Amino acid sequence: MAVVGIFPIRPFVIILVRKEVSEVKNSKVFDNVFKTVCERLPQLLVPLVNEVFKTNYPEDAKIVQLRNEHHTVSGNIITDAYVTIEGDSYHIECQSSDMKIMIVRMLEYDLAIALESKSESNDGYRIEFPKSCVVYLRGKDIPNRDKKVKVHFPDGSEYDYSVEYIEVEGYNIREIFEKRLLMFLPFYILRYEKNLPTGWKKDEQRRNRLLEEFKEIQAKLESVTANDKEEVYVDLIGLIIKVSDYVCGSGKVMKDGVRDIMNGRVLPLMSDKLKEKGRAEGRAEGILDGKVEVFLNMLKSGMNRQEAQSLADISDEHAEIAIKQFEDESNSVK
Repeated sequence: MAVVGIFPIRPFVIILVRKEVSEVKNSKVFDNVFKTVCERLPQLLVPLVNEVFKTNYPEDAKIVQLRNEHHTVSGNIITDAYVTIEGDSYHIECQSSDMKIMIVRMLEYDLAIALESKSESNDGYRIEFPKSCVVYLRGKDIPNRDKKVKVHFPDGSEYDYSVEYIEVEGYNIREIFEKRLLMFLPFYILRYEKNLPTGWKKDEQRRNRLLEEFKEIQAKLESVTANDKEEVYVDLIGLIIKVSDYVCGSGKVMKDGVRDIMNGRVLPLMSDKLKEKGRAEGRAEGILDGKVEVFLNMLKSGMNRQEAQSLADISDEHAEIAIKQFEDESNSVK
């Protein structure tokens, strides 16, 4: 019976989806980066959940990534992240712009999740909503992000549905690293996007100040990902560059400045890893295998092929073979 109470709002959800086509295209890079972090570095979700929901999971808590495609009356919907941490369910959405009825969209998602995981008992069915959160990439202290949906039931009772939210811009570099919110790093530059690329083209002082912040990010990230976490470092660096390239647009000076800072440690770091791999395997093929692994990891993190191939130092021939082999393996899994 609870489902009936929300059907009247479903037409607005359909309108919402149609209205946002252009917004989706513009923010696709941010959505892809966020989903890449969730899929490739799911352990970074743990500090986020701890911050939002005031939990205390250890960073090595068991995470299970659940199916993020769900069926509704209006069609299939795909959530950004749907996981369990130590058995508790969490649904997290990334939002790069404000949406007046985001809370309605969250209700639709959560209801779909709840219905798909329903359980049966002697006296009927039980559905359980996940703990939900919206991660806003732009803006801070924005009003109406805490809106609720009042659900009315036929018996006269009602329930206020609400979700938690967190604003990336509400955290400075120190807070991001203290709270281990490393998944915020690719989106750090968004707080300055209104002045990029042309605004800072001639303002060398402001440009250098921002580049100093990226130097601080690179140094801190290198420190916290030491001790066998090189993949996390390389993946995040690639995603930081991907978002920076998009935001800077035609601002070549700023774009190249961020790239130089972020890529500065990638090659030496990977070189050390390749040498160790080669020594361990005791043959030249070990180094080549390591280079191919690095090349594919950088591609997966969002780096373009030319740059990834240059950093990994592999030939066109080996790059083509690696890509084809990866695609064949991916297709066989499907």
